[in-house]
Amino acid sequence: MTREYTSTLTKAGFLFARLLKGYQISMSTYREFRGLSYIDFPADYCLVDIETTGLIPANDDIIEIGAVMCSGGEISGQFQTLVKPQCRNGIFVDSFIQNLTGITNEMLSDAPEAQTALANFAEFLGGSVIVGYNVSFDVNFLYDGFMKYLKHPLTNNFIDVLRISRRLCADLPSRGIDSVMAHLGLEPDSRQFGRSMCC
Repeated sequence: MTREYTSTLTKAGFLFARLLKGYQISMSTYREFRGLSYIDFPADYCLVDIETTGLIPANDDIIEIGAVMCSGGEISGQFQTLVKPQCRNGIFVDSFIQNLTGITNEMLSDAPEAQTALANFAEFLGGSVIVGYNVSFDVNFLYDGFMKYLKHPLTNNFIDVLRISRRLCADLPSRGIDSVMAHLGLEPDSRQFGRSMCC
């Protein structure tokens, strides 16, 4: 897995476990055309993080997908792929996105096409519950990508750790992943992200 996913998935996994241990909140919100958004603690789930060329699914593309499957407190699988986006003005990504993600035009030139990358990810994900920090963003991009390239929607239920942090850390002025982690006294070592994400 690349450096960005190791770090982001570590943080999301730490927060997910820390925020929900001891809490059994039964609440879900229906979102039209996608799975349910849960606040719950499943035994099995898939941590997901993507990188994109921008913020709007209708205009921008996924350029990387990273995921870690967790089953019964243990890692049961990992997935990572770059995704070749549409070429615009002779480039795949601008300098801002390159600096933000560390993903270059050269890296994307040999990446799998979106249809192939998304089909492989769909096979890895199966029907698992998706977990991530601000994962609603990821789910929207993945949903649109599934519809465009795979001709079916992403229907997996999902748990957004940001949504949980808003309820359980309501007094924090910032709910960025680093702020919430600092508030909870968490300093994950990205070199040892595996087990920490699942337990």
